[in-house]
Amino acid sequence: MAKVCWSGERSTNIEYAEFRVGAFSLLDDTVMEQLPQASGGLAAGKCAVGIGSLVHTHFDVDVLVEVWDEAPPVLDGQEPLGEASIAVRSGIFAVYDFWGAPQGEPIPLCGPARYALRVYRFPMERPGAVPVGDAVGLETYAIHVWRVLGEAGDPPALLE
Repeated sequence: MAKVCWSGERSTNIEYAEFRVGAFSLLDDTVMEQLPQASGGLAAGKCAVGIGSLVHTHFDVDVLVEVWDEAPPVLDGQEPLGEASIAVRSGIFAVYDFWGAPQGEPIPLCGPARYALRVYRFPMERPGAVPVGDAVGLETYAIHVWRVLGEAGDPPALLE
């Protein structure tokens, strides 16, 4: 049975109707790779995923990130926004704003590998969410991350 290995909340700012998540690295700008427009869904790159928002710009959203030891079950009664797989060569993950600035502390994974992400978007406040400061966002997100087969250098993919 799948177990959560790490869980934490981050807050980020929506610009041009999206924000990003992906590999954390001080050595290069992998998170700023050119991605297609997320358009309310997901846009996968080699090391980052753009997450589309229903709000356009200048809004804060809360993001719950959970790192799992294997593929987690789909949340009861929730339709995922989408799934993608990316390379995380550093073994460290982060939530970024649209401009590529990491939001909060980097998130430890299980070493360099290929990881899958399942993203959920909730209107207003996600049930059980812990408010970040006094702000309550228009949307909240949950992102489940787990290691998958494949090499950290394999091409990106939107998963079905």
